[in-house]
Amino acid sequence: MTMVTMNIICLFILVLILPSTKQFDLETCRSPLGIETGKILDSAFSSSSHAGINSTASKARIRSESNGWCPLNQISITTYEYIQIDLINLTVITLIELQGRFSQQPNEQYADSFRIEYRRENQQKWIKYKDFSGQYILSGNANSHIPTIRDILPSLIAKQIRIIPIVTSLKPKYVCMRLELYGCLYEDGPISYSMPQGDKRGYDIEFFDETYDGKNENGTLKDGLGQLTDGILGGDDYRLADNAQGIGKIGYDWIGWKRKLFSTSNINLYFYFNAIKNFTSINLYTSNLFLRDIYLFNSIMITDCDDKNIRKTFSIIPDDSINPHARFINISLVSGHGIIANCLKVTLTFNNRSKWILISEVLFDSIPINTNIPLLTTTIQPTTLIDNGIKLTQYWHWLLLASSLVLLLIVLLIFIYLQWIQSSQHRRKLCEMTAHLKFDSSYQPISMKFPPKSRIHCCYTTTCDSSNSESNSTCSISHNDIRRQLIISTTTSPSGGTTTSASDFGTISTASPATMSTVYQSVVNPYLTAVTQETLNVTSNPYASIDVYTNPITFDETMHIKNPIKSIQGPCGNSLYQSLSTKNDSSVKITMPRIPDEQLIMEERYSTIDGCFGTIVRGYIYLRHPCDILKPVLIKALTTSDSIQKELFDKEHELMYRLNHPNLVQFYGYTLKQNYALIEYSNLGDLYTFLSTRQCIQHDQVSLTTNVRLLLVTQLTNALRYLESENIVHRDIAARNCLIYPNYEIKLMNSAITSIHFQSHYFKVNDCRLPIRWMAPETISNNEFSSQSDVWSFGITLWEIMTNCLTLPYALLNDEQVHQRLKLMGNNVMKSSGSLQLSKPEYLSKELVDLMLECWRPYGERPTFHEIFTFFNKRLDGINII
Repeated sequence: MTMVTMNIICLFILVLILPSTKQFDLETCRSPLGIETGKILDSAFSSSSHAGINSTASKARIRSESNGWCPLNQISITTYEYIQIDLINLTVITLIELQGRFSQQPNEQYADSFRIEYRRENQQKWIKYKDFSGQYILSGNANSHIPTIRDILPSLIAKQIRIIPIVTSLKPKYVCMRLELYGCLYEDGPISYSMPQGDKRGYDIEFFDETYDGKNENGTLKDGLGQLTDGILGGDDYRLADNAQGIGKIGYDWIGWKRKLFSTSNINLYFYFNAIKNFTSINLYTSNLFLRDIYLFNSIMITDCDDKNIRKTFSIIPDDSINPHARFINISLVSGHGIIANCLKVTLTFNNRSKWILISEVLFDSIPINTNIPLLTTTIQPTTLIDNGIKLTQYWHWLLLASSLVLLLIVLLIFIYLQWIQSSQHRRKLCEMTAHLKFDSSYQPISMKFPPKSRIHCCYTTTCDSSNSESNSTCSISHNDIRRQLIISTTTSPSGGTTTSASDFGTISTASPATMSTVYQSVVNPYLTAVTQETLNVTSNPYASIDVYTNPITFDETMHIKNPIKSIQGPCGNSLYQSLSTKNDSSVKITMPRIPDEQLIMEERYSTIDGCFGTIVRGYIYLRHPCDILKPVLIKALTTSDSIQKELFDKEHELMYRLNHPNLVQFYGYTLKQNYALIEYSNLGDLYTFLSTRQCIQHDQVSLTTNVRLLLVTQLTNALRYLESENIVHRDIAARNCLIYPNYEIKLMNSAITSIHFQSHYFKVNDCRLPIRWMAPETISNNEFSSQSDVWSFGITLWEIMTNCLTLPYALLNDEQVHQRLKLMGNNVMKSSGSLQLSKPEYLSKELVDLMLECWRPYGERPTFHEIFTFFNKRLDGINII
């Protein structure tokens, strides 16, 4: 055995004997501490008084034959008699079990309620325990003989604990008490921490340390423990109330700090320990809900509290704008040989884009050291043993990392190999199928390729670019000709021609395409294609994409947009409805509703992306009638005195005020003094965020797909049908512009273009920001907005909803590529849209795929919203949504 192997084995053994570094786990921290079994000695018990020699504190062992502890005096709600247990070590207490003394008399010899006091150090003041709801008095026994177990939520960390019996009845009585404590040892955790109290967000969300048991001095928490060490991790979305612990309060499990203007962008936390330790790592559970302006902290610095120890750790945390899930951030201190201290200072720095930092839990890993050795010594080298231990841990850390990488590489190679085998089998099977000259309804044509410098036979109606006939033979073929060719089998008859079976297509055709090949693919085609042929007829199989080009598409620089695109944004930056008629342009002046400015509550900027002449802020209006409620709103403020912009601002909201539909956001009116426009909003946010971040849906996936999504889409089409009937074009239909409400209700709005969260959804064309990935080709080329172009956008939105909004449409192309392809399609240069493909959603029925493709037909051949709504409404009828 080589020396290297021996070293690895020694390292492995040393790591195994290192103490556990986990503070505690609430799921397993529920073991009896030993009052009943005698593990806790009699000397650990004391009391304020006892009635006799047989009722001392040490007799309070549950399920024993003793009388229990009985205080000398009668107990009421105001008396202070206690039994005290010294636990020697810091202990997490999660449960308490109580039992009275058996008595023939009803309502005697037991306490129906109790209080708890505790402390972590002998000289510390006693701390009065309170539960999650802020109650100090907890319910006790209901009779004198049946034990009762009570959860201690939040759990408490103590070295000494007192139980104070209480009788809530008007008449005092004598009581006795037997008990057991449940929990586990508290290891590696601090005995107190100090930090700024959290901040409030909005009117109902408080990111406070609600369970902190120390002092609050002018907004600074000192000498206590709270939610950072309670073992409870916050959820991914703070807006979901913590019902698991029975709290039902939004944001309860998170402590959050808001970035203050004109102040430092750091948060300092101090953690104090009961002994000097060699810290090897720290783990912080933090939120990354960037859609709500909450990001991972940008950097962290860890050092000794008094800065005497020159060892410090500074780490940059990578920005993550993709994964919104909360996670542990592990900071290793091993590379700097650890930090030896009994107090750590942790400094967190805000991300440049972050308005909030949210922390739920902090865990520490440490190696115990000889406390008899001074912290700082220069005459001898007392840290030799410690340094060796750290180096061993460091080597083991790198060994473990290297092993993990090797294992990951092996798994990746196996996966690639299996994919290669599967792909080879698929290609072989495909060749076998096409070679057998028989095709059933499960196969369909997906592509047609022409070899260079070849011509289509005269049996096809072709339009070829004669100017470049020698270099590239790119031809446009009518859809009827394409379909006629694709349904012909490649079976060679004895006469040299080709024949086809009529069983699959209902027709028999013959041709002899000497230069054309036809490829078939299974129905499990992962792509959907927007079809743009001018003479498109409904095919028997709409699942395939048709590409009639063999050479790469080249963009002719002479190609130009017939009518330069115009901005769809209003004075405040939001997209504007476009009225196609004068139906709503009444000469009668409408009296707009007015709301007192005092009823307006501004919370925060909806976006940092403003219009040229205004801005949008998120807030609430307080409605006194018919009931006192706060309604979320978007507050649009015009910041210019320009008369043209003011007229446009007023016309925009006059049009919104005329619209009246349950699936359109409502215009509430203007404020009296500032003339702010108030638009309905939802606390649950938009549909895009809801679908892309949804993780905890309790319904099965099939039920959600077939029912809930159907309800969402039906409501959207209902709103669009109404706009169509009013000759109004929305121009920015997308999941981001749908607000989500309770019971899966949605309402269509038009303000997402101003939100910083959706800047990647828009592309600047001639200084106009446009949702090009959702726009129809004729809109790009001719600036033609219509209900038909809205239908195209709805088809893309339907695809979004059915794919959980996980990616942008045409995600493999950049904005410029999408823009160029749409421009070519709109100018009738690209007769096929094989270059604009969307992945087919899973579990999507054929009829929904057909409808989606119908929405992407040429202009004038798409269905109306009335037809689309009828389609969905019939399928929704009678379905149980929830």
